[in-house]
This record gives sequence, C-alpha cells and structure tokens, in this order.
Amino acid sequence: MTQNKLRERTPEDLDRQGQYLSEVYQTLVSNNVNPLISGGTLLGIIREGDFIKWDWDIELSVKYSEVKNKNTALLDALRNKGYSITKYRPGKLEWKIEAEKKNVVFEIRGWFRKNDLYKRSFLSIPAEFLDKVKQIEFRGTTYHIPESSRSYLDFVYGDWETPKKSADKNEYFNNSFYTPNNFIKQCIRVKLIFFRLLNFPIAKFHLK
Repeated sequence: MTQNKLRERTPEDLDRQGQYLSEVYQTLVSNNVNPLISGGTLLGIIREGDFIKWDWDIELSVKYSEVKNKNTALLDALRNKGYSITKYRPGKLEWKIEAEKKNVVFEIRGWFRKNDLYKRSFLSIPAEFLDKVKQIEFRGTTYHIPESSRSYLDFVYGDWETPKKSADKNEYFNNSFYTPNNFIKQCIRVKLIFFRLLNFPIAKFHLK
C-alpha cells in the first residue's frame, strides 16, 4: 500500500494535478475562503519548481474561522465539480476535507487560531505563516503561499532541501511541528490527576 502511495507520477498525472489544483483552489475562493498552498505541495514548488513526483496528495490550508459555517456549501461545491469526499471532519482542531477525482487526492486542512499559533490535532504553526501571504504563479494559475515560505518549510520539515521519500510523518516532519508524543503525555497526565482525585491506586509513570 505504501509503495503504491509513493509511486512516481507520470507527466500526465502531474498535468492532471495542476488542472485540479486550480479547480479546487478556485472553488474555495468562490466560497469566500482564502486557501494557501502548503505542506508537501509547497515544498515541491519551492524546491523543485513542480509537484513532488511521489507525493500522494495536494495540500491546501484554510483558516477554521473562514470555513466553520460553510461545511455543507464546500462539500456540495466539490461534489458538483466531480470530486468524491473520502473524509470529512468538522471539529475546530480536526477540520479537514479529503477529496479525490481520477486518482488526484486533496487534503484541505483547517487551522484554528489560538494566541500566536494556528493549531490542529498534533500540529501547530506560528500565526504569521497563515496570516502573511504572497502570490505566486504556478502552472498558469495564481496562488497564495506563506510570505516566508522557506521559514515555513524550515519549521515544518527541518532539512527540507534533502528529499525524503517516506510516508511516515515521524520521518519527514520536524519535531517542532508534529508533536503526537506530547499529546499522549498530556492525556496520561490528565488521567493520572483524575485517578488521584478518586484515590485510585495507580502505577508509576515516568514522563520526561
């Protein structure tokens, strides 16, 4: 499954990705949502001037405040363009639409603003990466990307200039961006406090 996920796309596949990226982007804009190209899609544009051939999806980021009341409209708009909705999560820290058409997969991630960060489950980024944007031309269409794109890539990936052909988030994400272990530790701490309040006997946990 992973090998098929990481298969290298043909020039025809990449052309289709470019066509559908423009289509999905404009669909969001027409619903008064301001998406940014992000993640591996942005990485490919900056590092290689194109999509990464083995990247399995196209990633767009949106602000939760712009999409929270438009769930039905966005889902209907994508379906009307011929996309199948393969996953949809409405929560403010989990908001996501995954859509697919002719083997081109999109992941549209919502980000919830909290103080100086935008957050979602296991992930957080400085607010400036979504608030300060610039325009680029890519495959004949104008898109928004973070103004400090290289700083964004440094934060998300660390050494992003070295290609890493992997589907494991622990291998290609930077620790400052992807923090599942911290989340698990927080859950354990909450459970320990709860058990202590109820005077339950508990085993010793060592949390660094």
